[in-house]
Amino acid sequence: MTGEQRGAKWERGEGRGGQANNRRNNDSEFVDLELSTKEKAALKEWGLDPIDLDAEFEGLLADGTKVTFREDARNRCMVAFAFAGESSPNIGYILTGRGASVSRALRQLLYKHSVLLQGDWPGYHNRPGATDGDDW
Repeated sequence: MTGEQRGAKWERGEGRGGQANNRRNNDSEFVDLELSTKEKAALKEWGLDPIDLDAEFEGLLADGTKVTFREDARNRCMVAFAFAGESSPNIGYILTGRGASVSRALRQLLYKHSVLLQGDWPGYHNRPGATDGDDW
């Protein structure tokens, strides 16, 4: 197989473990939600025991949402990335959480998802007054 043939196969989605290319995931946008000082304080007070945290996380994963973690060396923190699943109303959006550890990054992600956004990522992203791309 030539490089050109491999490239064509990849473009058709055949080079991804047999999964079809999902255009919606390729066009995903980050939900730009930075916590205010007040929201950060509320997050610290958010009383989730490990069982509740587990339930919140399982609820997020129930529609196929994928959560990954990565170290952000520049900002010296961990980042949790949530990529909405196929059956999620949030398909096409990525939500993040940051923290000093994986558990804190996950906690912030779940706080954003469950408390601030109440599960509606597009509603926040597309709200009136959101940036229209012209930030001057």
